[in-house]
Amino acid sequence: MVYATYPNLAHKRVSIAGGGSGRDYFVDAGWYGA
Repeated sequence: MVYATYPNLAHKRVSIAGGGSGRDYFVDAGWYGA
């Protein structure tokens, strides 16, 4: 599993690629948005 973090304004964008699937998650203060 390869994950990379990108600074997006006040949010952190985490791109996770696993099993050939790519998902983008926005992590902020404790809430996750797909």
